[in-house]
Amino acid sequence: MTGKTIALALSWTAAAVAAQTATEIMEEVHRGAHADNFRYEGRITTRKANGAKDQMSWRCERLGEAGSSKMMLRFLDPADIRGVALLVWNHSQKPSEMWLYTPALARTRRIAQQDRFARFAGTDFSFEDFEESDTSSWNYSELREEQEEGEACWRITASRSTTHPSQYDRQWIWVSKEKMTPLRTDKFRGGKLARRLTMHSLELRQGIWTPMRVEVVDLLGNSSTTLELVDARYNQRMAESQFSLEALKGSW
Repeated sequence: MTGKTIALALSWTAAAVAAQTATEIMEEVHRGAHADNFRYEGRITTRKANGAKDQMSWRCERLGEAGSSKMMLRFLDPADIRGVALLVWNHSQKPSEMWLYTPALARTRRIAQQDRFARFAGTDFSFEDFEESDTSSWNYSELREEQEEGEACWRITASRSTTHPSQYDRQWIWVSKEKMTPLRTDKFRGGKLARRLTMHSLELRQGIWTPMRVEVVDLLGNSSTTLELVDARYNQRMAESQFSLEALKGSW
């Protein structure tokens, strides 16, 4: 075996180890965030490129394992958006199912795959950003050591698997070494940085590191949305019926 061949073999081996380590780290992140369910309440503030600002309050509930969970997000205020709700059924081996309910029209609309890249309710979140996936939905690589918000982090590169189509080419995820939870995620589309999610004010709630403020910046549209939690609870009493199409139209 020549010196060049040995060097290539070592390079390939190192890359394989890095990819495996990155996957193991993300599996630990998922384990650390595990809860049978959660209930969040908070505020969303969106700042447009022209300086305009919108504010809304919302409630979000989720039930089930990562990758096969169900989630309901419903707006509570102001009056013109009250009752608008998004229902998501996540699947591990195929794209999620989504429905949007608009009470003013008394209409439930299934969100088609091609529409999931659109903005949700005028915010900087897309419909896709509300999908929840397990580690099998991504391919992890390029494990690097970096700093984020003064914390030592792993920076991991993620690319979507073929079972879950995405608008994003890849993501960079900064995972706190101490807390084993993401502090920042950069999402690339068409080779350009499209969205940046930054987690702030992390609190340990029922053993789970919870960002009480999340900021998403649309780097291409020059706008931003801040999501603030006023309440976060895990492992509450919830029923499967709370995440049905009938419940989507229910009271709030």
